[in-house]
Amino acid sequence: MNLLAAIPSHPLFVHVPVVLVPLAAIGAIAIAVRPRWMAAYGYPVAGLAGVGFVGALIAAHTGEELEESYQAAGPFPDSCTTMASSARPQSRSHSSSSCWPQRGWPAPGGFGGEPR
Repeated sequence: MNLLAAIPSHPLFVHVPVVLVPLAAIGAIAIAVRPRWMAAYGYPVAGLAGVGFVGALIAAHTGEELEESYQAAGPFPDSCTTMASSARPQSRSHSSSSCWPQRGWPAPGGFGGEPR
């Protein structure tokens, strides 16, 4: 479940709970405000919450797979040095040391800190 249509599946699956859980919360609030809507909208709101929950589990699983695949790939080659030596002189704020990824993927702080 790592790839879907030749792209990582995690960015696709993470949108399921991001969209459905807030919609379910809004629906639950609407039902609390207007109890007569419970008969018409109770099951659809519960369904949204359930699918959002399952989507969160799938997103967490695919995120762990994605992180493992990035760690297994190892660090990127030091292409920053090659690019910096062939480029024109850079200002201090854009030195070659700011080129990423130097140790691995994604950008610094992408997985919450240093790799394990």
